[in-house]
Amino acid sequence: MGMKKTLLLIAIVFFVVACHDKEDACVTSVGPEEALMVTDTITMKCVRSDLQILMPVRLFITKNHLVLYQTQVEKLFQIYDLPLTGKCFSVGMIGRGPDEFISPDSRSMIGNQSGFCLADKDAYKSVSIVDSTLKVESKEPLFTDGAPLNGVIKIGDKYLNLDVNAMIPGQMPEGIKQFQVIGTEGVENRICDLPDWDENNSNIVRYVSHVVANPENDLFAAFYCGYRKIRYYSMSGNLIKEVSADFPDQSVHTGSLFYETYTSPVASKDRIAVRCGNYARTGQDITPDSTEYQIWDWDGHLIHRLIVPMRLGAYTVDFSTGILYATSSEFEDEIFYSDISEYLK
Repeated sequence: MGMKKTLLLIAIVFFVVACHDKEDACVTSVGPEEALMVTDTITMKCVRSDLQILMPVRLFITKNHLVLYQTQVEKLFQIYDLPLTGKCFSVGMIGRGPDEFISPDSRSMIGNQSGFCLADKDAYKSVSIVDSTLKVESKEPLFTDGAPLNGVIKIGDKYLNLDVNAMIPGQMPEGIKQFQVIGTEGVENRICDLPDWDENNSNIVRYVSHVVANPENDLFAAFYCGYRKIRYYSMSGNLIKEVSADFPDQSVHTGSLFYETYTSPVASKDRIAVRCGNYARTGQDITPDSTEYQIWDWDGHLIHRLIVPMRLGAYTVDFSTGILYATSSEFEDEIFYSDISEYLK
């Protein structure tokens, strides 16, 4: 048996043995050796954008378009034809008109066959792309009891919202919870106890997570900003699995600093792609000349770890074609892309 196969077998055995009960969940970890075995370097190609890219925040895929959302610009969305050629148009205004947006929640934006959906102030909007315009096709009420919109996702006929207010000790009579479950009449429940990774819960911001839903069931995954940890939950609030990504080293904290680790996961029914930031809150960057993406499955296994030898910003993955798209703050007129389909299998 070759050395690589032997190491892989050891890693799998360790992964299985490491499972133990914690709130009826499986708690596992992925160490440096296992991560190294699935680490690859990829390169990006680029196309020149017809329009400047000034303040990119989020990228997402619709049926026929790559959509870029920007802030602090007159028109919020730059919409690119697919396959990508750089041809695009800009559309979407801040305002209170029928097809305008008041306070979009960028983390809630998700593409569909006709356009995209997003949470906007007190409504969840379905938006279609018609020729070179946007049309708000429907609005569903979204009442959060005063909590800010924070990465709203729709699962079935309910909405999930990260509720930072409810994560503060003593604020809620039912105890510290991470998420609101919102129905047509407002907040129906608060679910998912705050993790106990910090005994004093001294810095609630560490527990802020970026959440992504499985498009075919009621599962969602929470990727945490202050820890290299992922939790898999059901919409009932049951913790199914917790995974610690213990690489490239065991300690992700430096004194009072903490790394901004996971951001903006995107998912298919089988895979999750997420960027791992590797930089501290102060801006001290551990990997200043590269970007790391991780591919996970819905059972908590690290499938691949991809390193891009350049700094990238907003990103998304088209799971139907296997293409990774990204922007870079260093290039105001280019969209970068790479075929990562072999790493999504």
